[in-house]
This record gives sequence, structure tokens and C-alpha cells, in this order.
Amino acid sequence: MAVAFLTGATGFIGSNLTRALINKGYEIRILLRKKAVTRNVQGLPVEIFYGDILDKDSLLKGMKGADYVFHVAALFTFWYPSRDFIYKVNIEGTKNVMECAMKIGVKRVVYTSTAGTCGAKKNPNELVDEEHPFNLHHLGDPYTNSKFHAEKIVKEFADKGLDVVIVNPTAPLGMGDVRPTPTGLLFLKFLNGEIPGYIEGGANFVNVRDVAEGHILALEKGKRGEKYILGGENMRMKEFLTKVAKIAGISPPRFKIPYPLAWLYALYSEGKALFDKENPPLITRSVLRGSGYYLYVKFEKARKELGYNPSSIDSGIREEISWFLRNGYIKEKMEEYLKLRGF
Repeated sequence: MAVAFLTGATGFIGSNLTRALINKGYEIRILLRKKAVTRNVQGLPVEIFYGDILDKDSLLKGMKGADYVFHVAALFTFWYPSRDFIYKVNIEGTKNVMECAMKIGVKRVVYTSTAGTCGAKKNPNELVDEEHPFNLHHLGDPYTNSKFHAEKIVKEFADKGLDVVIVNPTAPLGMGDVRPTPTGLLFLKFLNGEIPGYIEGGANFVNVRDVAEGHILALEKGKRGEKYILGGENMRMKEFLTKVAKIAGISPPRFKIPYPLAWLYALYSEGKALFDKENPPLITRSVLRGSGYYLYVKFEKARKELGYNPSSIDSGIREEISWFLRNGYIKEKMEEYLKLRGF
């Protein structure tokens, strides 16, 4: 039985990947921080190694004897009290994982990046792919910038001989969004009636189960040093929220939020989050700077080389609503309404 070692297994993508690997017969080892929320992996047949991606000794201990490594762990946030810590986790942590994987001599590593490193366009009719240069440095988003630099490190290790493949998921939706992610937070606040409108821009949305399957396909069929976008459907923010509203049976977003008003709200939210670290801002200034861009992608490379074939995003939306409902994220009145609708 092949042994797979995972970082980030308790997170949104990582937990879905863990389940998918178990279903395919892999023996699973996971790296777990002692303060991690373990809801997503409770009851799963996994071997736990306590540690951190900033601690090489714990990485080496967990990887020893593993055939494959999935490095999914990252600080996925567009805001954090210490921007330097985002860079430390996402860049230094990635370097540590690659160094340890090369030292152990695992057969293959799959690194989870983000489609944001492929850049974006201001014209919604233009799509980016894996060859498009990253053009969003100026937005000041520490997450995407750190993942861009981490990718460069991964490619350097590929050049040194490490068999590593990069996957670039778009915005995932579905089961297990514990924290929730920035996309999930937007989704949740809209469901709870806290967002009356929308901002400009658009993105690509994908079912997290398809992303998990794409990771396994990359393990089995990907080429060393190559990157593969794992996407779903390109949609404007208004279009996305309208689709969520239709599936949930609630009112669609009513108006476009004026940029100056959104900027003031971002300033207020970031300031508030400095004193309430458990509640990150819904919108940050870096996100607003990117609101004139469309992160619309094409994933023909993954389709042709990996056999990647994502499902309709409607399934991901329904699964995210159901998961939030079952786990107590939905406000009481909306909870009652959604249950009446069969969620």
C-alpha cells in the first residue's frame, strides 16, 4: 500500500484530499499542529505526526518511509496582523518541505499553489493559463505574492532533481470550509444577509472535491516541474452571488457597492480585526485594488495532460450551504428557512 504524507490535512482542500486518497487505498500520514482544529479529520484512518512546516525535524519524522508528499498547508488569508508571518509560513515552510522531501527521497511531491500566481486580466473576455506571467504584485496581497515566491522555490527544487508537480486551484467551494476561507466567508456572510451588494471583478469557482481529484491526477500523470490550473467556472461577482441566491432561494445582490464606500469599509474592517483577531475582515484594501481584474482561467492543460474534468459549480454551492448549515454557521432564521428548502 502506497504511503502519502500530507501537510494541511485539516484544512479545506487538505481534508477533501485526505478523504479522496483514503478512498483510493492510500495509507495516510498527516502533519498536525497541536492547536489545529481537527474537525475535518476526526474519525479518519490516518497516522498523526505532531509538528509544523517551520520545524524540519517534525517534517523528516513524518516523511520517513512515505512514498509521496502533498504539501497543502499554507496561511490562506488576504489579511493578517503580521504580513511577515504569512511570508514565513508560505515561503520558508514550502522550502522546508521541499528540502526534507529531497533528503528523504520520496517518489513525488505535489505542491498546492493558487491560480492567483497566473495573474489576471482587466478584460473579462481574456483568460489566463499556466504560461501567463504574474502581474498582480502591485495589489499588495501578501497571500498571492508569497505563493508566487514559493512557486519559484519549488521550481528550483524541480531543477535540482526533485520530482515535484504544482497545482493551482481557483476558488474552492464545498464541504469542510472550517475557518472559513476568504471565498467561504464571502459566501457565508451573503447567506446570512450581511452583504447587500457586490463589487466589480470576477473569479473562477470550483468544487473542492474536483480540486482534490486534480491533486491525485497530478500525482499520477503530472510532469515534473510543471504547473496545472484546477478550475471550474468563470463568473463575475454579481453572477456568482446571484447563483448562490437562486440555489438558496434568497434575494440576489441588490446593487453594486461604490468603490469609495467599499474602501472605507475595508479600512474599518482591517482596523477592527487588529483588536479581534478571530474575525478577519471580509474585504481588504488589497482585495479592492484587484476588484477591476478578472481572474478568469482556462485549464486545458490539466484537462489534456491529467484527464481533469470538473463538475458544475452548482454542486459545490449546494454542498457548501449544506455543510455550513450542519455545522452551525448559519444564523437561526436563515437556518430554519434553508431546512424548509431541503438543505
